[in-house]
Amino acid sequence: MTNTQIHTPYHRTEIRGFTAILAGAFALRLYHVNAPPIDFQSWRESYTLMVARNFFRHGFNPFFPRVDFRLGADLPETNVVAATELMVTPYLTALLYTVLGTGFWVNRVVPIFFSLFGLIYFYRLVRRFDGPHTAITAAALLAVSPYYLYCGRSQMPEAFVFAMSFAALFHYDAWLDRNRWIDFLVAATACVLMIVGKPHLGVMAVPMAYLTFHRPGLRAFRDWRLYAFAALVAAPCIAYVWWSFFELASRSGVKDSSAVYFSHSRWLFNPEYYKKIRLSVWLWAVTPPVVVLGFVGIFRARSGGRYALAWLSGALSFFFIVPGGAETNGYYQLILAPPMIVLASVAMTKGIEHSAKLVYALRLAFVVVLVGGTAVYSVVTAYRMFQPLYADDYLCGEWIRTHTPPEAMVLSASPNPTMLYLADRVGWTSFPKSWGIEPQLNAEFIDAVGRNGATVLGIPYRYFDDGTYEDFNDLRD
Repeated sequence: MTNTQIHTPYHRTEIRGFTAILAGAFALRLYHVNAPPIDFQSWRESYTLMVARNFFRHGFNPFFPRVDFRLGADLPETNVVAATELMVTPYLTALLYTVLGTGFWVNRVVPIFFSLFGLIYFYRLVRRFDGPHTAITAAALLAVSPYYLYCGRSQMPEAFVFAMSFAALFHYDAWLDRNRWIDFLVAATACVLMIVGKPHLGVMAVPMAYLTFHRPGLRAFRDWRLYAFAALVAAPCIAYVWWSFFELASRSGVKDSSAVYFSHSRWLFNPEYYKKIRLSVWLWAVTPPVVVLGFVGIFRARSGGRYALAWLSGALSFFFIVPGGAETNGYYQLILAPPMIVLASVAMTKGIEHSAKLVYALRLAFVVVLVGGTAVYSVVTAYRMFQPLYADDYLCGEWIRTHTPPEAMVLSASPNPTMLYLADRVGWTSFPKSWGIEPQLNAEFIDAVGRNGATVLGIPYRYFDDGTYEDFNDLRD
């Protein structure tokens, strides 16, 4: 045993402190809980919510997720989504629909639950290696981390898969330490759900490899249990990838995975890529105080805390493996926040429990001020994410829902499926001409979808009648 923190007893003050953090995290996630999905990631929420609604209406088969939009003029035989993660969050949300109805607030129940569940496991994980002071500090910072807060109340897979990643690390290390089969099974199950729920979290193999080798060293290669664990995790993951990315892809008209995510030459040799990622991580994904303190923590991590360095290494590798995903989807950068938060917490609390009473009080006050300031910055940043940037999609969708028959098929003048989701209609999405991406919204495309049954053109832009917006000139004429 190399970790002396594992069996540190829980004190009443610590339990009260963590309970207060959980309560505060829950309260923050109730902000505008009944709001429609019209904030800055509305396209991702609406896409997932379509899947949930179709599970509810057309059957609870998790291996056939369906959406209500098409990406080309031709009408495919199926609107099943292929080459995507296992849709756990919308599936569980669809089950809730059977009991609670389909109100907007119901869409947030599953993400909120897993966001808090993940916070509990994150706290236990950090406490296991670095003790209660670091764990409380880290939990407070993660609870308000902008993307963790945002995704923790939005119909997206992040809350679920990060909860699974924290549980996987915790139980995997517990299994290596105590050799209990319950830890083995929970760790393996969490790993499978983490990977099929968001394949890019396969980079968590890096911190798990550290946990594997840091005690026995190369003797781990002779441990048959590790091969059994790897086989148990790999088999269902490979089976799901084959099904979704190959078998289902041959039948589907909608594919979620984009080749541009893996276009390494396009991104990795472009200085603008690193500039954009650096700015986004600094301002949004991790926040300036955590970045600064995290770098300090890199040099202060003790032997137990080095798992966070391995965790950070795995997270950083993602930006080189899937650069297009990291660049185009800011919430993918959330992968950096947990290990950086651990290291920042180590920087603030290392050795605090061994300080003299006065020094302890001063250091504790300093930590409270730093965490409080970081929390304010993070909450303000998250608040900006919640603004209704796509209110026009809501208004347009509501008008179509209330003024057209349910069987009407709609062509959206936007690539964002939010209007179609809110209209509760099947149809097509398209791109403005200036984007240079097919399918473009033009007279030819309108005629093509019209021949396939489209009867409504939805334009969720207030500036449609503005003659200076050239994308719509042909349509206005």
